[in-house]
Amino acid sequence: MEFFTCIAKLKKLLPPTLAGGIKNAFIKNDTLYFIMENKALEFEANYKLNTLTPLLKEFCKKESGCEEVKFSKIRAYSKNEPKKERPVTTFLEKERSDGKFENNFTNPVLKEKLELIRKEIMKNASKA
Repeated sequence: MEFFTCIAKLKKLLPPTLAGGIKNAFIKNDTLYFIMENKALEFEANYKLNTLTPLLKEFCKKESGCEEVKFSKIRAYSKNEPKKERPVTTFLEKERSDGKFENNFTNPVLKEKLELIRKEIMKNASKA
């Protein structure tokens, strides 16, 4: 838990464009890794963090609660995740029904739902 509060403090020290693009962080093999949102932020972060590494290390030594966070290098990378897009569906066929059919349901809930379907069919039939 202390690690995440320390990372939150470190993010406040970074430029806003970088801090807003950090999705997660972890330490492995004496290196602090920042997971960035995209490749452009990754390149910018690696460029800027090279100059900020000594300052951030010194901050961790002096800040209470961050003494346990020790690293010698900072690297940023981004995962290549495809964008999640919803498939767009379009109504390709012309409505064949005219909405004239019997509603034989005795259950009032089902009867009402079938009437809503009938209204949609009649609305689409008039457009076709």
